[in-house]
Amino acid sequence: MSTISILYLEDSLIDLQLSLSLLRKAGIEYTVEHVETEAGYESALRKGHFDLILADYSLPQFDGLAALEIARRVRPQTPFIFVSGVIGEEVAVDSLQRGATDFVLKQRPQRLATAVRRALAEAAEKRARMAAEEERAALLDKEKARVEELAGVNQRLEQFAYAASHDLQEPVRMIKVYSQLLAKRYGDQLDEAGRQYMSFIETGATRMDNLVQDLLAYSRVTHMDRESMRAVELREVLHNLVIPLFQPALWENDAEIHVDASLPVVHGDAERLSQVFQNLISNSLKYRRRDVPPRIYISAVRQDNDWLIAVRDNGIGFEKEYGERIFGLFKRLHKGDLPGTGVGLALAKQIVEKHGGRIWADSTPGEGSTFYFTLAAPAANA
Repeated sequence: MSTISILYLEDSLIDLQLSLSLLRKAGIEYTVEHVETEAGYESALRKGHFDLILADYSLPQFDGLAALEIARRVRPQTPFIFVSGVIGEEVAVDSLQRGATDFVLKQRPQRLATAVRRALAEAAEKRARMAAEEERAALLDKEKARVEELAGVNQRLEQFAYAASHDLQEPVRMIKVYSQLLAKRYGDQLDEAGRQYMSFIETGATRMDNLVQDLLAYSRVTHMDRESMRAVELREVLHNLVIPLFQPALWENDAEIHVDASLPVVHGDAERLSQVFQNLISNSLKYRRRDVPPRIYISAVRQDNDWLIAVRDNGIGFEKEYGERIFGLFKRLHKGDLPGTGVGLALAKQIVEKHGGRIWADSTPGEGSTFYFTLAAPAANA
C-alpha cells in the first residue's frame, strides 16, 4: 500500500497519537493533517485532497454528524470513519445511514487498521468504476471502430454492476452491524436456538461480503491494461507474493509447496499472476485428502513462444467431465462444508486469458489434479 493522506479531526492528542501508532504498526504509511475546530476542518477539506477522513464524534462546540455532513458535501468520495469512545449503538447505525464508511470504538482500537484498509479498497473501486465509465464514454465518441470491443466490455461490466456496486456492499454491512448490535444487546435473552439463528445471520453476511469482494476482484480484471505488462520472474512472484500468504495453512496441514527451478520469466502483470497462483494453491489446500499431507508441485516447460505452467497436487481430484465446468463463475463441484464462493477459478481463467493464454485442468478422483496455463515469453527486446 502506498502512502495515504489522512485528515484527522480530534481534540485529544493522546487519542490521535494512539490511532496513528496503530496504523503505523499495521504497516500503513501515511501523512496526516490534524485539525480540532470546525473552521480548520472545513478549510482543510476545501484546500486539499485526502485519501481518508478520521474523526472523533464528540468535540467542543462541534459534533461528528456535522463533520460528516460537511465531508459528504465537500468531498463526497472520501471515506469517512468515526473513531470515538462515546458513540452509541443508535448513533453508530445512524451515522452509517448518513454516509459514514465505518465506525471504530476507542475501546476496541485494534479494528482501526482493518477498517482503514477496507474503506480505502472500497474508495478505489468507486474511482475505478467512474474511470471506466469515463473511458467508455470517450471511446464511444472518438473510436467508432472499436464499438464491438467496447460492447463486450460493457456486457461484462453489466453482469457485475449490481454485485460490485456500493448498493450491494452497504446492505451487507448493515446486516453485519445490526446482527452484532442485536447479539450484544439481547444475546443474554436468547435461548440456544436464538443464538444459533444469530450465528447463521452473521455467517451468511460474512459469506456475502466475501462474495462481493471476489466479484470486485473479478470485475477489475476486465480493465487490466495489457500495455502495462512487463517481464515477470515467476519464482519471485511465488516466493514474495504468494507462498507467504499460505504459511499458516501450510504449517497447520503439514503441507508443502515445491517450486521447480524451471519457472521462467514471462510477459505479464505480477500482481494479477500472483492471484492465479493464489487461487490454484488455495484450491489444492481446500480440496486436500485427509489421509496424506498436501503436496503441491509447480513447474514449467517451454513451448515455442509460450511457457506451459503446471500446478499439481495430491488432493481429492474430480471427474474429467467437469474439467471445463469448474472454470465457470459460481461453479463449485464440492459444496458441503467447504468454504468458497465459486469465483476463484473463474478469476484465474479471466486473468490468464487477459494475458493471451489459456487454462485447463486434468484430474483423477482420489489421486489429485493438475492445472495448466500458458503465458507468453518476453520478447527478445523487452
